[in-house]
Amino acid sequence: MSEIRTTVEVLLRSVEREVEGHDSFMRQAHQSAWRDLSRLASTRVYSHRSAKIAVNLDWSVAARRLVEISGKTRNFPPKQLKLNAKVSILDETPDSISLMHYPPFFVSYHLCNVFLAMNISAPGSADFGGVCISSDDAPMDMEIDLAAYDYDYAWTSSRDGKWPDIRQVPLEACFDWLAPLEKRVVQVADSDIERLLLSLLRIAQLDSSPDSVIWICSGLEALFPTSVGKAQPQLIAAIGNLLKASADQEKTLRNCLREIYRLRNAFAHGNLPVIHPYSNERIDGRVDNEYGRYVAVHLDGVRLLLACVQQMVLKHV
Repeated sequence: MSEIRTTVEVLLRSVEREVEGHDSFMRQAHQSAWRDLSRLASTRVYSHRSAKIAVNLDWSVAARRLVEISGKTRNFPPKQLKLNAKVSILDETPDSISLMHYPPFFVSYHLCNVFLAMNISAPGSADFGGVCISSDDAPMDMEIDLAAYDYDYAWTSSRDGKWPDIRQVPLEACFDWLAPLEKRVVQVADSDIERLLLSLLRIAQLDSSPDSVIWICSGLEALFPTSVGKAQPQLIAAIGNLLKASADQEKTLRNCLREIYRLRNAFAHGNLPVIHPYSNERIDGRVDNEYGRYVAVHLDGVRLLLACVQQMVLKHV
């Protein structure tokens, strides 16, 4: 039996929002979510092979930072926030595998789960873009880059009248729904729920580029299994039923899915205009037009997927 205790430094780029609008409402919702996080997820225990890994992170530091910056002008660049994660590893067969890389990995895994739970609960509340994870005992630093912009925009645009509705969901229910990622360490999805959750993380890694619709479709089809060649009509029926869509809302749903799958198919089959990776819209106006189409489809797709996930959480499905 071997036990390792160490401290891992987590450097968050910021806890400030990047989306403007509904500031007072969003600020209160996000502060509430961070307070709940401090209560619910200060310590999480993961199992891998013969080891039990406990990650303890004092999230109240981030909650206090949100209160401190409340109502103040946004910092440019945002002020970084340093957290210390305490990691303990209990391994029954220490000779079976080197544990040196465990602490930063499991801190990063924990952050990914927290990112999902927080942004399903209070969209936009946890931005983990450019997070650096370091430990004196690890051979190299780790970085994760998960942006909350799409989730924040989904909620603000919903409050501006766009369908479907996005709301705040109890954080505890979100963690319960994420249990598949905590019961075992998921690196490759083996079930529909795992495929959905990993797709949500993939979406958060990307900007509004055409390949993001691959993961939006992956998430939707994991939530609602479909037959080959019949994805769109089956999704319209399943999502319309879940979200109790009116006739007008079903029309919006139909148009949204049509654009998502049109963009996905064009990307997959090589029929999409290819933009230079270092393009400039001032040189060629078509660049702005093409990116504008990608962004609109991407944001509508994320809002639709998030609304479905929130309903599943509330229904305990």
